[in-house]
Amino acid sequence: MNRRIQLALKRAFDMVASAFLLFLFSPLFVLISLAIRLTMGPPVFFGQPRLGYRGRPFT
Repeated sequence: MNRRIQLALKRAFDMVASAFLLFLFSPLFVLISLAIRLTMGPPVFFGQPRLGYRGRPFT
C-alpha cells in the first residue's frame, strides 16, 4: 500500500477510535466531575495563572 494511504487510514482509525472512546467514557467523566463537585465544591477544573509570551499571565 502507498505510504500516504496508510497514513490517511491510520489517521481515520485514530479519529474514529478516539470519538468512540470519548463517547463511551463520557458518563464516567460526568460522574467523576459530579463527585468532585459534591465532595470538594466548585470549581471542578482548577486553573493556575502562568507567565506566557512576553511575560503576560494566562490561565
